[in-house]
Formats: sequence, C-alpha cells, structure tokens
Amino acid sequence: MKRTSKMANGIFTIILCLTVFVFTGQALAQGGTWETKANMPTARPAEATGVIDGKLYAPGLDVLASVLDVYDQATDTWSRGTASPTPRAANAAAVIGGKLYVVGGCPNSDCSWPTNMLEVYDPNTDTWTTLTPMPLLRGGIAAAAIDGKLYVVGGFVRWYDPVNQLDVYNPNTNTWTTLADMPTAREYPAAVAIDGKLYALGGFIRSAPGLPAGDSTGKLELYDPNTNTWTTLTDMPTDRVAHAVGVINGRLYAVGGSSTTLGFVDTLEEYNPNSDTWVTLTPMPTARSALGAGVIDSKLYAAGGISPAHVATLEVFTPCQFELIGDLNGNCRVDLFDFAMMAENWLIDCGLMPGDPACVPK
Repeated sequence: MKRTSKMANGIFTIILCLTVFVFTGQALAQGGTWETKANMPTARPAEATGVIDGKLYAPGLDVLASVLDVYDQATDTWSRGTASPTPRAANAAAVIGGKLYVVGGCPNSDCSWPTNMLEVYDPNTDTWTTLTPMPLLRGGIAAAAIDGKLYVVGGFVRWYDPVNQLDVYNPNTNTWTTLADMPTAREYPAAVAIDGKLYALGGFIRSAPGLPAGDSTGKLELYDPNTNTWTTLTDMPTDRVAHAVGVINGRLYAVGGSSTTLGFVDTLEEYNPNSDTWVTLTPMPTARSALGAGVIDSKLYAAGGISPAHVATLEVFTPCQFELIGDLNGNCRVDLFDFAMMAENWLIDCGLMPGDPACVPK
C-alpha cells in the first residue's frame, strides 16, 4: 500500500513538473503548452512587434498599406491603431518608456534599397513621430532596448549585401552612435536584452557578399555595452532565419523562422544564460517565418508570419514553472522512456527522497 501511494505521488508530481500528460495525449516536453488565440485582422508578416501595458503592438504591411494591429490578451481581441507614415517590411521594433520604436526595413517590401527611417508610436495619443534616422540604410535587422536606449544590429544594405554593424539610439538626445561590429555579418537575426546585455542569434549568412546563396545559422553572440565587446556563445540547436524571440524569467525563447535545411520551422528552444545551454521545448503548432513575438504575463505570444502563404495565426506558449534536474536516460529532459521507468520501478518521487531528482522553480 505504501509503495502504491509512493508511486502515485511521484508520478503526479512529475507530471506537474515536466513530463507527459498521458491522460489527454498532449505532450508537455520539458514543460509548456501552446494554445491558439484570435487571429490577426489580416494574414501578414509581423516582424516588428512590442508589448506595452499588456497589449501586443504589431505594425507592418497589409499588402502594400501600412497598418498597426493591437492585441488585447485580456479580451482576446484585435483592434487597429493609427498606421505608421512609412509602409515597410523587414524592419525591427523595441519598446522604451511605454513607446514603440520602429526602425529600418524595406519600403513597400522593396529590399533593393532599404530605409534608415526611425519612427516612434505613442499609444496614449495614437500618434507617430519621425526621429533622427539611423546611420545606415538597412533592412532585415534586429533590435532590442537596454537601459532606455535602442540597439540595432545586423541586416543588409541591399539584397545579398549583409552587414555586422551595431548602432545605438539615445531617445534623450535623439542621436545615434556606432559601436563595435558584431563578429558575424548576417541578415534577419533576432535580438533580445537580458540583464543589460544584447543577445543576437540566428540569421542568414551569405556565401559571399552580393551572392544570393548562403545558409541559415544558429550562431549566438553576446554584446556587453559596458565594455563595447562581443562574445561568442553556444549556437542555437536549430539554424534559422526570420524567427522570433522573447524573454521569460531570464530565459531566452526562440521560435519559428525558416531554415535552409528544414524549411519552415515550428521549433521552440530555450536558452539559459547562466549555463550557456539550450533545451528544446514543445513545438509551436504552426511552422512559420517572419512572425512577431511578445511576452505578456510570462507567456510568449507568436503572431502572423509566412508559411509559405501569409498567415494570421496567433499562438501563445505557457512555459512550465518547474524543471526536472536529472533524468534517467541522460538526454536533459523527461520523456516517455523516463516516465515508463519511473512507473515500472517506483523509484522517482521528484525530490521526495534524498538523491531523487528535484523539482525547482526556474
């Protein structure tokens, strides 16, 4: 009787932490679930997004018209704000002081000559303001905000001509400064800020400047504003381009994109900056690239994209709040093999006995 109770308690706790929810057949690989929310008003790419006061702002192009779609997670509804004066795609965005800064891109989707335009949207007044343009005309860029400044990295100056330039914009002075070049020139990377540092990941690397041939990459590089230096970290397991990223509880989440080896990608991967390691999580239901993402209430929202037609899909990922330290077959996750071994041998109580694996908050 005691063994049966022990097994039941152990299995129940493990299920809550990370493993496989066998009763509904839904996989919870390494913890986390996806659900589908209300579609965007129109199917389109959504590379430049930002979250302000619990709402996801997604400026972009509907055909060749500039639009601004706003998602309210409290009501699961979309509305439209005033569109940007500059219709463009392949741009980037970041939020500073409750305003959305949108930079660069391809006017009317024409990437033969990108723009260096910088505009800021104020949701309180539903208005746009044009600011000092960035030093370099480019699209396919990545952007993130650190300490009230806008960092813009990578991209291309025209088709097939990638760059590794890093620029920072100071809203207080309305000025730009060019910083140390990123080690790897690449188009369509993604970027996030964690603990005051800039992480640039993925993208497309040309075989040679000016040539259409090349490969997607999983390269991850870190910029430290305090020293104006770059450091190369562990590559993302899935090479990808035009993907989306977000940060939850100090962890980096990379989702979607496209790959020269895999095509459109549904893979979701989590990076731990403390250990410089990656874990593969539950895949996104809809494989797509050129999507936008934002974090609201510790959930990752993935909107729009190309798959290969334009999609209006909005899907949200909720990570598990716990992770299992140690597993039976050493693959750094709890899988069906682990679950079967636990059930068969009544060995694992997820930390209930000394020496057992432990469930710990992330």
